[in-house]
Amino acid sequence: MKILVLTESLRINETSSGIVSSTFLKALTNNSKNNVTCIYNNVFNYKLTWLENINFIEIDNRQYKRNRFVEAIPKLRGLITNITGIHDESLFEINKWEKFINTILKKEKFDLIIALGSGLEFYPHHAMLNIKTTIPWLANFHDPYPISIYPKPYKKKRTYLLKKQELLTKRIIYKANYVSFPSLYLKELMQSEYGFEDKKSIILPHLGIPLNNLPQSELDNSVSFKKNKFNLLHAGTLLGPRKVESLFKAFIRFINSDIKKKDKAVLNILGKVAKENIDVLNKHKSLNNVNIILDRVSYKKSLQLIQDSDVSLIIEADAEISPFMPGKLADLILLDKPIFALTPKKSETIRVLGDSYKYQSGVNDEEQILTILELIWKDWKEGKLNLIDYKKQKEYISAVEFNKKINQLFTC
Repeated sequence: MKILVLTESLRINETSSGIVSSTFLKALTNNSKNNVTCIYNNVFNYKLTWLENINFIEIDNRQYKRNRFVEAIPKLRGLITNITGIHDESLFEINKWEKFINTILKKEKFDLIIALGSGLEFYPHHAMLNIKTTIPWLANFHDPYPISIYPKPYKKKRTYLLKKQELLTKRIIYKANYVSFPSLYLKELMQSEYGFEDKKSIILPHLGIPLNNLPQSELDNSVSFKKNKFNLLHAGTLLGPRKVESLFKAFIRFINSDIKKKDKAVLNILGKVAKENIDVLNKHKSLNNVNIILDRVSYKKSLQLIQDSDVSLIIEADAEISPFMPGKLADLILLDKPIFALTPKKSETIRVLGDSYKYQSGVNDEEQILTILELIWKDWKEGKLNLIDYKKQKEYISAVEFNKKINQLFTC
C-alpha cells in the first residue's frame, strides 16, 4: 500500500507528539507491503536518524511575516481571527501545507493519506479540508480538539473563537473517510461532541516499538540516578492539573516509617513542571530522598532512566474521567516496567492495564498512595516487583495489531 503521512512534529526530544508520530511511522514500515512517504516540518537541529525506509519530504520552511497594517489595528486582527476561526499565523501554516500537499499529489498516486497533528495544532487536518482528491484519508486525533471540549479540569470556556474551531473540527471529521484515536475513551468523548458513526472510527493506541539510532541531548550526561536504591520515577511534563501534593505527603510518611525505607527510597521527578506544582517541589527538593531535575532529557536518555528505575509513575489529573492514553504508557509496557498509576478509576491507563491492576491510586488519595507505596516496597524486597504479565497489553500496542487495523480499512 502506498501511504502519504502528513505530520507536523517529529521532534522526538522535545515533544510527546514527536515520539508517538515516530512510532506510528515505524509501525507502518514494519509492514513490508507498505511504501511510506512522509511530509514533515523540520524544526529540530539534529538529524532524522531513527526512522528508515521512508521517503521524507521537508515542507517549505518559510516563516510567517506579520502584516504591519493588520498588526497595527488589534480589532482588525481579532475580526479576521473570529471570521476564520484560526489565527493568521496558523492560517499561513495551513495554506503552506495545502499548497505542498497539492504539489505532491500532482506528482504521485497514493492509496491512503494519514494526517497527524501536534499539540493544539492540526495544520495538516485543516489543509486537507481544501484538498480535492478521491484518495481516502484518515484524520488522527491524539487529543480532544479544540480545548473547549476537553474534560475538566483542562476544559476552557467556549468562546466565539472556540465555537468556530469546533465547527472546523466537525467539518474535518465529516470530510475525512476515517478518524482514529489512541484511546477508546477519547473516541467516545469526540463522538459525543461530533456525532460520527462507529464504522468511521478506529482506535490506534500509542505503540510500543523500539526505535534505533536515537539522538541525544546536551543534558543527558549530567543526569543519573543514585545506585542501589529503590528508585521511583516520574518522567515527563507535570501539567498544572496533575497534582503531586498528596504523592509527596504519602512519600514522606512512607520514608519516615522505617529506617531502611529512608536509606533506600528515592522519588525522582524528571521533566518540566507547571507553576502550579513548583511550590510543592521546592518544599521538598532539599531532601536526600527526593531528586528533582526540571528539564527535559532526550527520549533515548529517558528510556534508559526508565530502565534504571524500579517503578515508573503515571500521574494524571484528578477528574471523573481521563480519556488520554499517555504515550509513556506504551513505552513502560514495552520495557516491562512496573507502573504506579495515579489516575482516575475511569481512565484509559486503567482500561489498558486492567481494572484489577494492583498498583493504582487516586491522584489526591494520600492514604491509598501510601498503601500502594507499602505494597510496591514489599514486592520489591521479595523480588516480585518485575513479575507483571503485560502479554495482552503488548499485543494491543504492537505494530502487528496496528497494521491489521490499517488494512481492515480497505476490507470493510
